[in-house]
Amino acid sequence: MGYGQGDAGINGTGIQLLLVTFTLLFGISLGQLIGALSPSIQVAVLFNPFLTLVLSIFAGVNIPYNSMITFWRKWIYELDPYTRLMAASLGVELQ
Repeated sequence: MGYGQGDAGINGTGIQLLLVTFTLLFGISLGQLIGALSPSIQVAVLFNPFLTLVLSIFAGVNIPYNSMITFWRKWIYELDPYTRLMAASLGVELQ
């Protein structure tokens, strides 16, 4: 795919691996939190994809930052870990 071709070179590939690892750990921890707080397995199975979808939508890729409603832009865009992953990955490769 051509990773490591930016100004960061091979070091950028290591940073991206670290970011993806932390994002995967976040996703696993979030899924376990939902499973622990849910009253039953059926509720956890229904709620986990919904939350993951909401975080993916508001990462700034599907809905651009300028097109978001101000309410969502102020808090969920800033707290979303997928936003940081996408920004760092693009920043490393497009330098």
